[in-house]
Amino acid sequence: MPTRSKVEVSIIRRAVAELRDLILARPHGEFLGSEEDLIRQIEVSRPTFRQAAKLLEQEQLLVIKRGVGGGYFVRLPTTAGVSHAAAIYLYTRQANVEHVVRTGRPILAEIARVVALDPSPKGRKRLRKFLAQDASRPSDDVQAFLIAEREFVRLLASCSPNPVLELFGLVLVEFGTTFHTLRADVVNPELIAARRVLRDNLIHAILEQDAEIAVLMSHRRTDAIIEWMHTDAKSRGGKGLARRGQVGNGGVKFPSLRPLLSLGR
Repeated sequence: MPTRSKVEVSIIRRAVAELRDLILARPHGEFLGSEEDLIRQIEVSRPTFRQAAKLLEQEQLLVIKRGVGGGYFVRLPTTAGVSHAAAIYLYTRQANVEHVVRTGRPILAEIARVVALDPSPKGRKRLRKFLAQDASRPSDDVQAFLIAEREFVRLLASCSPNPVLELFGLVLVEFGTTFHTLRADVVNPELIAARRVLRDNLIHAILEQDAEIAVLMSHRRTDAIIEWMHTDAKSRGGKGLARRGQVGNGGVKFPSLRPLLSLGR
């Protein structure tokens, strides 16, 4: 099989870069152009253009439709799609519950800090709305509590003005919710009350734009989760944290991340 020359590779890279720039400048789903239009615009040969288009299709940035009404269409990645793919990757690399929680500690604290410092009122408005809605939820309804936990963490990550932090936070959330089974039986009224106090304290710190207290509250929440996880595992006979929510040698199920404040979805 003949190898490409350095010149050919350079031309293809240029075509990919120019076509990628065109895609990223347009909204999702927009018609980018016909093959003839794009070949003229990028000024490359048809074989080179098709190689470049194929590479961008593999990057999931381009949709190629054949036939009548066909052409090249913009496909932009979503945080949901990227975070899910990253969660699957972490799972294949033997990531476990403790990896996720401990890695999430500084990430979630930094998200809390930047949201507190964000001068835009948009995020704080959404948090106030969440707080008001949560106050009306029954304190003894486990399912309502778990739903609120997931909503809160997704909301906190999406309020971050830093898209890198938002993505990292959602990857941690996605890992916890995809690969661990929901166990409402380990959540009792006392745990609900304690978690709601920690969550409310964090929200109030953000609303008051007190970044230092927001970081402190975030760390306290995560540390309480880690402590609870180990205490619960010990009480159930587990000796360590492992993959797929398993603990130790006895195959004891470890509490899901879903009911936990830091990593609910």
